[in-house]
Amino acid sequence: LTYYFASAFNKIVVQPTGQLPLTGISWILPYYKKLLDKVGIEVQAGSRMEYNSTSTPFTESDIPEKHMDNGSEVLYSLNTVFLDDIVRVRIDSIAALREEITDENKDPYRFAQDFMMMTMEKGGPYIDAQMAKRIGLITDVGGTFFDDEGYKVGKCTEIGAYVKARRQEIERESHGTSVLGAMLVKLAQLTRRQEGVNMIKLLRTYHSQGQVTVGVVYLHGSIERGGANGGSLVCKALIDAAEDPEVQSIVLRVDSAGGDFVASDAIASAVKMVQAKYGKPVVASYGNTAASGAYLATTHCGRIFASPATLTGGIGVSSTRPVVTKRFMDFFELGIRQFTLTGPNTNWHKLEGEKLEAFKSFVGKTYDLFIAQVASGRKISEEEAENVAQGQVFTGLQARENKLIDFIGGFVYSVEAAAQWGYENRAHSLRSMTGHYYQSAIASAQRECAADSDPILKDGKYQ
Repeated sequence: LTYYFASAFNKIVVQPTGQLPLTGISWILPYYKKLLDKVGIEVQAGSRMEYNSTSTPFTESDIPEKHMDNGSEVLYSLNTVFLDDIVRVRIDSIAALREEITDENKDPYRFAQDFMMMTMEKGGPYIDAQMAKRIGLITDVGGTFFDDEGYKVGKCTEIGAYVKARRQEIERESHGTSVLGAMLVKLAQLTRRQEGVNMIKLLRTYHSQGQVTVGVVYLHGSIERGGANGGSLVCKALIDAAEDPEVQSIVLRVDSAGGDFVASDAIASAVKMVQAKYGKPVVASYGNTAASGAYLATTHCGRIFASPATLTGGIGVSSTRPVVTKRFMDFFELGIRQFTLTGPNTNWHKLEGEKLEAFKSFVGKTYDLFIAQVASGRKISEEEAENVAQGQVFTGLQARENKLIDFIGGFVYSVEAAAQWGYENRAHSLRSMTGHYYQSAIASAQRECAADSDPILKDGKYQ
């Protein structure tokens, strides 16, 4: 992935002693059942749908066939994104090799794809700097700062300078075409009474010269009920942003594989409340991962953005309950005695009979609630939600095809979309506000003075 990131730059320089890591994307999945059996720990698991893989590392000795199929599909999609993105930006330099290797009439894009795959298979995992330059994967071989050939680092541009320039550009564009600005001018002309003057001041303050403030709330790591990644903290951050008068829209930035269902559901509820009660748009922006409970937490966001290689979906419920068996206790010469009123419910006791059925039933009911939330948030039927809710994991591209997200785009795109949506939403609110104040000013003027004696009224209308 190091080269994947670097491939987007105009110049790629590698030191003469450096290597280019080009391995593609892969996974390593450990399975612990044999080890747990050996030490005397049995894992009781409840899950819904065949693709849910949360508990299988502890209940299986090897990967189930369905999970292998899903994993292979996801890896193929990820590596397709990986190769296509590299080819798209390096195509000119790579395609220049056509005459040396194959028929020059072959489609450049197809040639570059095939060449990159061949390079990964035969040249990986590491390609030396000279070879990388010859085949067009980098632009130069040189030192970090300068070398004998006089190569020097180009002028650096701070990201803050770009952000400032982009903000000024947006403000210039909005100032020239602002409907709200024109409305304020018109209201200033129409209204000469103190009520109108106060209203103008209020609207100008709310308008803030065309600027839109986007609040960013982060949901990172395993979702828990309390602690640093507690759902309560995320909910509080969402509500704080909603109650902040200077914030017009919110981006919920997610990089999480899920976690506690109750905490995830609480975040989803907060997202719905912020949009319904406060009228502020919430846009979800997915990072590396937004699966299972993290997807549940964002399913009611007005718009969902994900990168092509984001891992998302995982719509399913699984609960694991490790049980320490007699073999474990004998091995470590332990003795356990527990006193309870309703029966044992700890990891030292195995669930059986009605208690085991109740455990599995709870998992099933939780899954049904998950499906209902997805269907409601994504505005699809529960049958459609069920079709993609087998516990499968999808890349961002696959998720868009399955209607689980709205747009392909990174964090910057989601912030710009939230800013635009917040601006439009505020414009709508201000139109309603100005209409109310305008009608109030008219009614007040008509009550206080006669139409023929008021210098700013003629025939009951403002001039």
